[in-house]
Amino acid sequence: MRLLSLAVLGASLAVPALAETNAECIFQMDRHDVLVGPCLGSEREPSKAFAISSPDGSIAARVASTGGGLGTAYWNGGTAGQPADILIGPVVLVGACWASDKTKLCMTDSGRHPVRLGVVVG
Repeated sequence: MRLLSLAVLGASLAVPALAETNAECIFQMDRHDVLVGPCLGSEREPSKAFAISSPDGSIAARVASTGGGLGTAYWNGGTAGQPADILIGPVVLVGACWASDKTKLCMTDSGRHPVRLGVVVG
């Protein structure tokens, strides 16, 4: 049991931390703006986990990429200090945005270049 615990601890330490960057975001739920404007954005390699949050931390959302332009979106329900772990549902990558019939999550870097999973496009 001790070896298993150490192996899990070692594996979690090997995962690179998310690096936040200043960005501009759009986060919509049911066609209503939840977050539009300045935000913090980040992504994790190699999983391509994508996360955004409002500057004050009251809004947080993330997409866990499952590959092939498919993912699952989550948010924090608008509760400051809470992790984005409330399921929104499946999303697909459309241009620089993750979208479904329920939600849309987009991020651009401060230079207004579209960002897809942390990679500047165009």
